[in-house]
Amino acid sequence: MMFLQVAANLHQLLDIADVKNAFCQSNPMQRPTGQIFVEPCEGIDLEPGSLIELLVDVRGLDDAPVAWRRTVVSYLEQNGFVRSLLEPCWWMRYGSEGQILNMMLLEVDDFMIGSCDASWRVWLRQLLEKRFKFGKYRDCRTSDVDFAGRKITVGEHKI
Repeated sequence: MMFLQVAANLHQLLDIADVKNAFCQSNPMQRPTGQIFVEPCEGIDLEPGSLIELLVDVRGLDDAPVAWRRTVVSYLEQNGFVRSLLEPCWWMRYGSEGQILNMMLLEVDDFMIGSCDASWRVWLRQLLEKRFKFGKYRDCRTSDVDFAGRKITVGEHKI
């Protein structure tokens, strides 16, 4: 995986983050065909036969993955990230001298994150947590992690 090779070459700090209920964190739906109303699931205290309006895409709607991707891409672009020419799921943020400060590899709701140092690592985590809620956000050095079905182990001089 080229992302990991670049992270190793640049001695970046690596994190893995998993966005919790990602599709529900998409930007509000823009549906030209009109609103969507559904019966609430069990556990929601409403009268039988009640309807609620879906305001965000949820798993199962055809356009939910596209809406989620647009949400993430828009947020990254607003915060200075640019897409890699090599891989459309790879995003980078550069410093004033062209150095890579942060980079992210996106796999639906899983993010692999590289940072050039601890201060940029903290900066990016705070930025992401302003917009998204995570189920897990882990330093890859503390334990083996899984990303897109692959086990990743980070050692002092190897990945």
